[in-house]
Amino acid sequence: MQLHIINEQTIFNGAAYRAEHKWLKATACRGPSYRKCGRSYETLGNLETLLELQVPPELNHTETEVLWMYAPYMHIKKGVGPQDYIPVTWANCTEAPVPDFVNVTLNVAFAGRSPGKSAAANAMSFNVFIHNGSDCVVMKQQRVFELWNGVLGHRFHDDAHPRRGFFLMLIVAIGFSARFILALPYWWSRITTTGISRSGAMLVSTSYLLKAGIHLYKAYPDLLGRRGGALVEACIAVSLPLIMLRAINRIDVEWNRRFPTFSRSPATHQERRSERIDNEVSWRAKLVLVLAGTLVYYFGRVWEIEVVAGFSSIECPPNTMRPMEEVFVLVLASALATIGQISQILLNHRMKTYAGSYRVAALVIAAGCIAHVLERVPAVVGRQEFREPLMLGWSLWALLQVFQAWQALSLPPVKVVEDDED
Repeated sequence: MQLHIINEQTIFNGAAYRAEHKWLKATACRGPSYRKCGRSYETLGNLETLLELQVPPELNHTETEVLWMYAPYMHIKKGVGPQDYIPVTWANCTEAPVPDFVNVTLNVAFAGRSPGKSAAANAMSFNVFIHNGSDCVVMKQQRVFELWNGVLGHRFHDDAHPRRGFFLMLIVAIGFSARFILALPYWWSRITTTGISRSGAMLVSTSYLLKAGIHLYKAYPDLLGRRGGALVEACIAVSLPLIMLRAINRIDVEWNRRFPTFSRSPATHQERRSERIDNEVSWRAKLVLVLAGTLVYYFGRVWEIEVVAGFSSIECPPNTMRPMEEVFVLVLASALATIGQISQILLNHRMKTYAGSYRVAALVIAAGCIAHVLERVPAVVGRQEFREPLMLGWSLWALLQVFQAWQALSLPPVKVVEDDED
């Protein structure tokens, strides 16, 4: 139960307030229908209760002082989570005795809000649930319900910090979305491949294509279903690796009337030097590392090793059970992306410049990774009914993002020299 009290401390004109209070007593809740007894702060404000106080005399005063005060407006917010409902067992009255009373435990949460914040919280109430879901679904929905109500100013537990949790969740969403959103304009606007690991970009783009292929394969029977949603999602997923391949191969696209024409620009002196430094670690060595990483990931089941253990009052089954063939392709894609990013990090280190993404993108992604870890720290987010584990595979990927963010802060950007063609 959510108990709201409006923080109103304005000093009103006494005569005007008494007149409004008298009018409210004469007109409120008239008629046979209880629906005419509507009560809201917007219509009533603090006009319901007028208190007359007899203040005893103080020193050097012989007369009792009379003060008039109004009571604060208090109401119960109609918002309960799926775990707040009390199940009622119906019984046949002729077969089973009806108990005289039922013990009900109410968890009353109190919050004092200003009029504006209370109105905003009531307008954005979150109370849509799947009530016939499993216990795990209900538990997760309760967490979402308490989080959003806490963000809007109503905490259910004194040792919980829902606004911190929401802030971290927002950083995670922005950071992980920046991987794709900021990568598109970066690779589309490349006019030179200097400082970019060509082999690393090839490996990363191949991993993206593998993941898009899995998405297409799983949605193949219903590609055009849901208004073509699966096909549209696959096209969006394929767009980034195709743009990356166009950039690293220096392919120019021009339109000749209605048909596109493709041409390849020759490499400049800077670009050839960058490729020579990148090729100090040969393709063969990188492919061997990809194969080794795939085998270690697959047989070591890195995605199941917990770095930060999760906990829950209910044992929940895994969300999906993927076939081993799909798992192997995903593991291969992860190994390709990891070796590709390491290639770019090594090239940045050798050339003493930063390339491969926008500097702000690297910082935002690293911030998202750090926030994702802090979401599991009780000292930061407070009380948690359950916590999802932090896996080793994701942790290794996050370490690469943090290291690349450090490079973005410490290394200068690539300087393009004009008239550098031979």
